[in-house]
Amino acid sequence: MSGGASSAANPLSRVALAVPEGLGLGLSLAGRGTGVALALYIAVDQSYNRTEVLAIGVAVVALATLAAGLATKSAWFPALGGSALFFVGALLWSVDAGIAMLVTGTLAAIGTVLHTHRAGLPLDAPVSAFFVGFGLTSAGVVVLLLLVRG
Repeated sequence: MSGGASSAANPLSRVALAVPEGLGLGLSLAGRGTGVALALYIAVDQSYNRTEVLAIGVAVVALATLAAGLATKSAWFPALGGSALFFVGALLWSVDAGIAMLVTGTLAAIGTVLHTHRAGLPLDAPVSAFFVGFGLTSAGVVVLLLLVRG
């Protein structure tokens, strides 16, 4: 790695390189998998149509990123899944499972960044995907407000 000296000077880089080899990937997979289960639980538990549709939508996105993330070496898809779980969990803060989904999305995003950094890949893919997840969540909420009756 050509940036070895600058990586050693960065405390976050030192932390990322100090964690065990598979921890980042494990956090990413476990966070997204648990987030899918939480989203499906919310969809079954809630009676408000918009909440049900939002929860099913984020479950589909996170599940798709699990499949896509395993098929490619890009960190973009795993980061998108963690981001979608994070932002929908923040929207569903009033539901206990929503808080848990926010936490699992956070762990998935952190795990993706750890794994990406340890692999020596640039961090632009997970960072950009995180913001795309925000936009996707925002667009989904607007569509739900316009098309789905409460």
